[in-house]
Amino acid sequence: MNEKLREIADQINYLSVKTDSVLNATVSDDGSNVKIENNNNPDVEIVLIATENQLLSITPLFSVASVTPSRVAELDRALLAISLPMVLSSVSIQNDDRYVLFGSMAINTTIENLVYELEVQASNYDELMAALAEFIVEA
Repeated sequence: MNEKLREIADQINYLSVKTDSVLNATVSDDGSNVKIENNNNPDVEIVLIATENQLLSITPLFSVASVTPSRVAELDRALLAISLPMVLSSVSIQNDDRYVLFGSMAINTTIENLVYELEVQASNYDELMAALAEFIVEA
């Protein structure tokens, strides 16, 4: 999968130069993931990983500890309600301590589709963080 991720990073960066896109891709030192930066929104960190069948794009949101303890159940219910209308993204808890926004796509998706989905995920991040601000004590 390391070679696939390097190829994807090269394609994102080539496409960015060619189209003045706002995405930049950097392969991790061990080749296990690609960090995607969005020049229009530097607060959004998207990490792309690959399995045999799919690409997963993961954006950290906030830690579970940063949620007002008495409102965790209310937050989880709000996330369930938000998930359906949130195009191309879902929310999960990763390693039991961090809420994350994620998307998945086929490993053989076109680079244009991948870039589109990454841009949508960055936009969803902004909308989600604004909608959930009342639940977060510290981000």
